[in-house]
Amino acid sequence: DVALHNAGVAYSNLKKPDNQSAISAYELLESKCPSSPHIPSARLKLGIIHYEAGRFEQAQRPLQKVPDNHPLKADAEYFLAWTDLDNQKPLEAARRFKKLREKLEKDEPDHQLTSLSHLYQGIAEFEARRFAESARTLEGFVSVHEEHAKLDEAAFNQGLALMEMTRWDNAINSFESVPEKSNIHDRALYQAAWSKR
Repeated sequence: DVALHNAGVAYSNLKKPDNQSAISAYELLESKCPSSPHIPSARLKLGIIHYEAGRFEQAQRPLQKVPDNHPLKADAEYFLAWTDLDNQKPLEAARRFKKLREKLEKDEPDHQLTSLSHLYQGIAEFEARRFAESARTLEGFVSVHEEHAKLDEAAFNQGLALMEMTRWDNAINSFESVPEKSNIHDRALYQAAWSKR
């Protein structure tokens, strides 16, 4: 089982990944060694390969099989949310991100995915046209994660949600809080200028 798992990892990590061989190795591991401790990791990696190839529904099957009590469950739930978001199901994605965030805030507040699921919950709510919820969620992210590397993304998307609600002054403040070094700073300035019209 270790050899099959490592073969899958090796195929995935090639300079030009051989995803088909990685999929075959992971699926063989699952069928030949169903009680292997490497199965949850293989399922996560299998789901990610399908997700990155745009096969969103196929990605969900292995991701959903990662056991609830496994350390990789949070990663599986995070990618499940992304499969929904990229498959034009933003409301489902927002619910998944929210559920994951609330669980991690309770059990593992310092987990890297706690803050990321908070951010993408707000972005998914925006995509679902739940603008008030999105603005609230992103405001919460900005206030809790003041030093986060993706603070610019949160402020920008909060501004977009506030624009949709015609709360122009608040939107301008959000756009103007996007740091100058951010690669979306110019877009934020444009949206701020538009909001001032």
